[in-house]
Amino acid sequence: MPVPEKRLHARQATLFAATANRVAEAFLKTPREKQLLHFLLLPRVLGLGLEKGQLAATLKAFPTIIPTLRNSSREKNSPSPDPIKQASRLLEKGYLGRAAKALYDTAPLAPNNAKTLAILREKHPIGPKNPFKGKTRPAAGSPVTLDAIIGAITSINREKAPGLSGWSRPLLDLVTTKESPVIALLRLLADMIRQGTAPGGSLLCAARLIGLEKPDGGIRPIAIGDLIYRVATKAILTTLYRPEMLLPSQLGVNSPGGVEPAVFLLSDAIIGKNPYKITKVTSVDLKNAFNASSRAIIAGAIAKFAPTLYKTATWAYNEPSVLVTPTGETLASSEGIRQGDPLGPLFFSLGFRPTLEEIQRRLPKVILVAYLDDLYALDPDEKNPTLGKISQVFKGSTLSLNLNKSKEYSIKTLRKTGLLALGTAIGPIPFRRAFLQQRLETLGGILSTLKKMSKQYAYLLLKGSISLLIRHLLRQLSPIGLEDLWAKADDLIRASTGHLTQRRHGDPIPALNDDLISLPLREGGLGLTLYTDHNGNLPNATYTAAYAAARPLMEAIGSSRAPRARQSSPNATTPTAKQALKDAVEIRIQRFQATQPAELQRLRTENSSFLGRQWLTALPTRRQLQWPDAEVTEAYRARLGIPVRTLNLPCTFCGQVTALDHQDVCRGASRRWTSRHDQITRAFTKTLACRATLQVEEEPQISQDATLRADFAITTENSRYYYDVQVVAIGKESARTDPYSTLTEAADAKRRKYRSLGPYFRPLIFSAGGLMEKETAKSYKALQALLGPTGSDFLSTTIALILAKSRAFSALSIAKESPYNDELAWQTTRAALRHQRALTAAN
Repeated sequence: MPVPEKRLHARQATLFAATANRVAEAFLKTPREKQLLHFLLLPRVLGLGLEKGQLAATLKAFPTIIPTLRNSSREKNSPSPDPIKQASRLLEKGYLGRAAKALYDTAPLAPNNAKTLAILREKHPIGPKNPFKGKTRPAAGSPVTLDAIIGAITSINREKAPGLSGWSRPLLDLVTTKESPVIALLRLLADMIRQGTAPGGSLLCAARLIGLEKPDGGIRPIAIGDLIYRVATKAILTTLYRPEMLLPSQLGVNSPGGVEPAVFLLSDAIIGKNPYKITKVTSVDLKNAFNASSRAIIAGAIAKFAPTLYKTATWAYNEPSVLVTPTGETLASSEGIRQGDPLGPLFFSLGFRPTLEEIQRRLPKVILVAYLDDLYALDPDEKNPTLGKISQVFKGSTLSLNLNKSKEYSIKTLRKTGLLALGTAIGPIPFRRAFLQQRLETLGGILSTLKKMSKQYAYLLLKGSISLLIRHLLRQLSPIGLEDLWAKADDLIRASTGHLTQRRHGDPIPALNDDLISLPLREGGLGLTLYTDHNGNLPNATYTAAYAAARPLMEAIGSSRAPRARQSSPNATTPTAKQALKDAVEIRIQRFQATQPAELQRLRTENSSFLGRQWLTALPTRRQLQWPDAEVTEAYRARLGIPVRTLNLPCTFCGQVTALDHQDVCRGASRRWTSRHDQITRAFTKTLACRATLQVEEEPQISQDATLRADFAITTENSRYYYDVQVVAIGKESARTDPYSTLTEAADAKRRKYRSLGPYFRPLIFSAGGLMEKETAKSYKALQALLGPTGSDFLSTTIALILAKSRAFSALSIAKESPYNDELAWQTTRAALRHQRALTAAN
């Protein structure tokens, strides 16, 4: 059955939300499996209604009449799609993260054949019946709150693939306002799961199963669980998880810094001061760890270390769950934990804890650190048979040691050869340089691919994902000796930015301002990641701050064998990597303010405004949101302060001396003033008219004088307000130094014109770059409140694009070397020069 992927129209969303609320109310009244099934079927019913063109009738009749479901065609093997085409298609569906992944993660899906199915079955062994058969039934802990549900929803990526029901984050967002019955349903369902009494366990625990081909020829199984299950279990974890459930050495479950405490412990031993006198590191690799771990052992560990989660675990894992392959074949998950399950990392770690405790008992001087199933043993005794003793422990465990990949390394050797661990490189400078150089080559290849795409698509991918691919290494990779390579990373980003600003292939790349490239959108920049600052200290500052933040947990791992204490909030004086990056941004802003001319300061003010930056993040999900390359090039150039024509020379189109934002004032440019004004007005009226509680009138007559009309008026329950739109060029000859003063003058002029309306008149004054006059900003926020989040987002994106596209078209019209009528242009130029000479002589 089809699942809607594209954004729903407002009327479609309203119908869907009303149906979801009605079905949710039925579950709240009678929380049974049948009512839950109706709720889970809703996305599929929505898809069928859209496909048949009978959405309203289909939804209104559901669930009294469940539409006839067509037989779904089984997925066939298809050739690997072209990464560029696949990324473009995903972007047009609104999936930025998936689009970027299509360019850099080219691991193909395993073929849908008998061999793949056999491997997937092998990786999901059959477990014993009723693994949670213990007589103990601990109390279930605190109830799940509405805030926990809302937090769980917001924590799920909007691009997360849907499970079998078809519920996705965008669909859930349409129906989960804070007071909606759907939120109440999710809270009740989560609380019933917490108590082990929820209906529909077989429905909620079922998952889609796909296989990805691994570089070594194997297959990695990926289970895609249902979104409703994920929301409920995430809320339960938020409510019941406590850090003391795990050992200090167990990372990966809500542990601060992710892998970083483990990385820094290894780094201290290999290239640092080695405070624990480590002489040997043992890397332990497990076979099919998540799917093969014993549920019976997990059950015992949960009962002992996390008893408040025992009823939840019994509900989710005592019975086998169904895994459905793309071909429709079904497998049973009856052992281990389901990969992708929010409960999975904690339950696996709890089941792994007794093994780690036994290893620690046999090797009391060894420091153990595990990130989920990645285990490292740091031993101060080089002669100790560490791996042999660990192997003996695993012989009594249901987990299997992969001896081919488990290795022992002496510290002396690692100081020469280095160690690849947890996604980073630890060791001597040449080793780390080779690692980072390889990452840069990969990044460079991806950036080269971006040049073959639409510039709008390339920028969205560059900002949203590609420029961030190696940013985590700022925190995890020792920066000593890598300064030039980090500078090379910046060169790659600059080159890609330069490509975005080239009007024609082969043109020289214009001079670029690093601050405007790297400042966040809200600060007026292009929002791209640069890896060094003006003095090259950013990698060192970030790495040092990450190390300092991880230090308390490193000390707990290194010296304590007691269960992990509850993590306290970071000390306000302790630097963090995030703060180091914020400090770098603040330094850039201060330097920009101190060194750049007034024209660029004014530009940054416009860039940082809400409407001035909104167009940059609009995904091309419909034709109106898509840009031609020529126009978007001018838009990027304008944002980076690249003049449309050579500065301080007469414009061959109007004769005026060219300034930075000349496209806004050039009389020879195609500025589309009237069209821009009408489009903005239409955006307001059409969007506001979608609200049933508002009456919208276009060009209402103000008085008996029919020539005086506002652009539109809206009537609420007991008030009527009039609005008039104006777009102002804050770089015009008569403009004030302060752009807000220029906008205020325009607003005051409007108020004088419509003074008969008194306080019921609201001028809407925007700069050509999106800056709002201060009172306009207040009026705009009031209109946003009337529209709600979906409508206000649509309105803001529409207006931002109108302004940006109008300015870009104006720039494009005068970007060529000479106008169509050269003689007329030069007559204008000569007249302007004579006028300037006359003014000079008069002074």
